[in-house]
Amino acid sequence: MSSDNSLPDFTVIGAWLPYRLHDAAARLGTILFGYYSRKHGLSKPAWKTIAALAAKPDLSGGDIARFSGIDLCAISRAITQLQQRGLIDRRASTHDKRFISVSLTQAGEEMFQDILDVALRIEADMFGSLSQAEVESLDQIVTHLEKTGAQVEARGWQAYADGSDTPQNPQSMELTT
Repeated sequence: MSSDNSLPDFTVIGAWLPYRLHDAAARLGTILFGYYSRKHGLSKPAWKTIAALAAKPDLSGGDIARFSGIDLCAISRAITQLQQRGLIDRRASTHDKRFISVSLTQAGEEMFQDILDVALRIEADMFGSLSQAEVESLDQIVTHLEKTGAQVEARGWQAYADGSDTPQNPQSMELTT
């Protein structure tokens, strides 16, 4: 806070590494969202559904929600919209008729490839000034942050609010290669 208690001093938050990482990722996401929303009329849940199915076909709505981090209701709406547009197919499982799997159609795969091409060009522009060694190092660091982020998330905010469950040794979360 500033000395007169009127407004918070955002110079500290601007230096906080998680904030900066989120901001950088959000900028890239915003650029890509601008493309797929305008060119293909996709919402974020619809794009995440297509991306999940491109990575692993024959998923359930629940699988897509877990994979994408988007709530199941939004994914269900996206699945319905994508099916109506002919971008995905739904099939009942041969083993359990209650289980519905979802896969991309040829049109869905073509749309994914178009968006992926733009995403890769954005990525190349973003990381083009880094050396191959720096990109590999960044990849290792992000992998580490994904793993430790899951541990931090599992602790929940309450552990950090009272300080009782947070690691006291910063070396306990060291980067390992």
